[in-house]
Amino acid sequence: MHHERKILSILGSIFIVFAFIIAGAFIGMGIGGNIEPEIEFNGAYGYEAGGQIGELVGLAIGLYFGYRNVRASFRDKDSQTKS
Repeated sequence: MHHERKILSILGSIFIVFAFIIAGAFIGMGIGGNIEPEIEFNGAYGYEAGGQIGELVGLAIGLYFGYRNVRASFRDKDSQTKS
């Protein structure tokens, strides 16, 4: 039963990462297209550059929260062996 919880935690963390990447891309495209259209990154301009930057920021944030989620499920009191 604890293995199911750990598997669901890992799958949930993967979902968290993808959700933050997508959200970061849309937020970055909004900023790059409307607020800062002259931005340049990785050979792209405007909303394309903002989307790429947003994806990278979203990836970093998503990995952080995904890691915390997995770590919390593996540090559960029930899953630790008693010595």
